Amino acid sequence: MMFAKVFFANLSLLIALAYLFNLGYKYIFQHASVRVKYALTVAVFIIAGWLTMVFGSKMAGTALVDMRFVPLIIAILVMPNPYWIAFIGVGIGAGRLFIDYDPHSWMAALSMGVIGLVGTALNIWLRKLRWRFIWKSALVVVVVNLLYSINSTVIMCVSDTMDAYEYWREIGGYALPIRMVFSGLLVFIIRDFQKEQIRVDELRTMNMLLRRQTRELRQAKREVEEKA
Repeated sequence: MMFAKVFFANLSLLIALAYLFNLGYKYIFQHASVRVKYALTVAVFIIAGWLTMVFGSKMAGTALVDMRFVPLIIAILVMPNPYWIAFIGVGIGAGRLFIDYDPHSWMAALSMGVIGLVGTALNIWLRKLRWRFIWKSALVVVVVNLLYSINSTVIMCVSDTMDAYEYWREIGGYALPIRMVFSGLLVFIIRDFQKEQIRVDELRTMNMLLRRQTRELRQAKREVEEKA
């Protein structure tokens, strides 16, 4: 029950952050350059991972239970440049060192970097597949959740916090399915936001073309009138 509360708080936080970013994209940053938009997107992914850790729950000493990997799942599915995904993973992992600065935190930070590298490879591979978005997202959710759980198990064992059986009995066995359900739900919420952003961009492009054609028609009309 406690895991569900922590993950629900993380999910609510991520949805609120995504909604605010969507509003900012439509009304504040719509005229910004592509480079600026890209930098803002990467920054939001990293900050989202940090915030989930801030609102996470500590268990088994320094172990932090949260959903910091979910922004990485979204990045794998929507980022056009796969190599920034590794950067996002390292950036989220670095935020773990601001909460605790000990060997356990360093291993957790390294774990996010590893997941970021796997996410980069996964993004490149998925681009070659002609799967529907639902199957791609399901694969990414399962792979990243399993990899995060395996890394957490290794960290627990290496740091002598608890053995693998104890971890899966007390934390992993309950946390993994809840994480999968909540991260899958967030993926499709973000997907709707992304579709809306695409529609806004297309509408803005069409308006620009329409204004350009209108100016050209007016110019052509003036030239015809002058010749007449």
